[in-house]
Amino acid sequence: MKVRIRKYPTWLGPYQLVEKLCFWAKEEKDEYGFPEKPKWVFNLGDKLAHSWLGAPISRVANAWTDFHHKRRVKVQIESWDTWNMYTTVGYIVLPMLKQLKETKHGSPYVDLEDVPEYLRVNGTTRNESMQYDLFADEKYDSLAWDMTHQRWEWVLNEIIFAFESIVGNNEDWEDKYHTGEMDRVYTPVDKHGNEVDTEDPEFFRWDKGPNDTCHFDSEGYKKEADRIANGFRLFGKYYQGLWD
Repeated sequence: MKVRIRKYPTWLGPYQLVEKLCFWAKEEKDEYGFPEKPKWVFNLGDKLAHSWLGAPISRVANAWTDFHHKRRVKVQIESWDTWNMYTTVGYIVLPMLKQLKETKHGSPYVDLEDVPEYLRVNGTTRNESMQYDLFADEKYDSLAWDMTHQRWEWVLNEIIFAFESIVGNNEDWEDKYHTGEMDRVYTPVDKHGNEVDTEDPEFFRWDKGPNDTCHFDSEGYKKEADRIANGFRLFGKYYQGLWD
């Protein structure tokens, strides 16, 4: 597989051009905590934008973004990429999910039934439409936003957990539920499962031997398998929420 996806085109108008030229100017935090160049840099950009050069620079910037109005994408798929396609996709998706978790700037709405009880404010459900009640009351506004981010963080963690079970640190997750040593013997039987005494039996039954200590933790296995399956379900449900 070969994938080349170029970044989105950048609009480089008068203000942005001045910011690039003044790369050495130390950034400051605006009132919302986002980095920005000092005010004098903006003033220089404003002067350039309203000068005789402003219009030509803007036209060139518009022409550039119009020419690259879509991301240039080139994907070459080999036949072996689909042998275990879920694994191939996982190699790409998992590192993207981890980067998204670290760099995201917002959170989509998550249905309350998809998160644990402690992330449902006052234990409510979506049917009670508490989302609108919270945002309508200024008293709860900050709590509502905080819970929105916490729910999305939880969903992302569960999706990452699911992909880790395929191509990450938890690939061999099933092994921990099998303990002990296997000792098996073949017992000759007939087609009804009855033991027979013959040198050339038609069927065999696989039985535990005297030294068999194997144990399978079916309860623990099912609990983790259900969590992994739910992570992939959440990935599909909130696929369009995967943005930065």
